[in-house]
Amino acid sequence: MDINVYLQRINYAGHVSVTLESLKELHRCHVMAIPFEALDVQWKRPIRVDLEDIFDKVIVNNRGGLCYELNYLFAHFLRTVGFDVTMVSARIFERGEFGPEFDHMALIVRLEEEEWLLDVGYGDLFIEPLKLRSTEVQLDQFKDYRVEQQPDGRFLLVEALKNSERFRNKYSFDLVPREVSEFVEQCLIKQTSPESHFVKNIICTIPTETGRKTILNNTLKVKSNNQTEQLKIESEEQMLEILRDEFAIDVMHTKERVMV
Repeated sequence: MDINVYLQRINYAGHVSVTLESLKELHRCHVMAIPFEALDVQWKRPIRVDLEDIFDKVIVNNRGGLCYELNYLFAHFLRTVGFDVTMVSARIFERGEFGPEFDHMALIVRLEEEEWLLDVGYGDLFIEPLKLRSTEVQLDQFKDYRVEQQPDGRFLLVEALKNSERFRNKYSFDLVPREVSEFVEQCLIKQTSPESHFVKNIICTIPTETGRKTILNNTLKVKSNNQTEQLKIESEEQMLEILRDEFAIDVMHTKERVMV
């Protein structure tokens, strides 16, 4: 892995050190620079949990990706520069229940006698790492979070809008170290199952300093300073222009259709 190319891709200009300050800035830069997107599912391009493929796609060709791509890549990068990283399985809470094991990949970093939850591959989530063993509400850029330890030893991530006391479940996870091969089956299901959110929908999203930009099917939604603007996407050409101009994803050369 070319560390300098990676750092350039995420717009990280500082010195990388195995410190909490550096970890927080790396996480922030990663989330702010690389979108969460499942465009390859719509384009019928297989997503392989292969490090070389992911590096070429995300870092060299300025794409985004799913959790299995982005968190796996970030984990490898962090290990390369000296961090103690574990990949863990998370079960996303949706429609009143938790999904299957390996539904989502998250990361745990052990640093300075503390454990931190990292996740650069969820979509709309925290911008900086969260302290794992803390009962306090942790303030993030746009939302508040809490990591709750459950009686069975698992952990539950919950979030709330700023200044709200109504927290909602995001996902449940444990600290069992996982190998990337264990996520392959769920990664395939998310690309092929008719019930998959990514099969049903075009999605691409990235935070900004003032909010978030999101494509969901034929709508671009831009949130900024608590104001939201929406634009209906009328054509494939317009979709490709928005991907290029708003998300720095240039796929004008592709012949695969983007619109559903």
